[in-house]
Amino acid sequence: MAEFEKGDDQLRRIRTNGQNLTHLRFADDIALVARNPRTAIQMIQELIEMCGKVGLRMNTNKTKVIRNVFASKSPVNITHKNVTTRIEAVNEYVYLGYPTKITNWS
Repeated sequence: MAEFEKGDDQLRRIRTNGQNLTHLRFADDIALVARNPRTAIQMIQELIEMCGKVGLRMNTNKTKVIRNVFASKSPVNITHKNVTTRIEAVNEYVYLGYPTKITNWS
């Protein structure tokens, strides 16, 4: 499991119901929650590195970014083994069999 609470940890956690939420996981599905694209990139890079250490590979083609109306529109680009991949931004996706959609408040 990747540790996301080192270094710049205040930007790597979201507080909800009195708990610090950094990631949700189930089997081979994972949802990372970040406050900004820079932190998302760092979290994904760390996850890729940790997966590699145990013989796993993250499929960046299946990886998606979903944002609310307040989020920066900066792209999330991941570089691994000198190859840069832009993570696709979507409005909704299916996580653990359930459609997931961010409701944009105005």
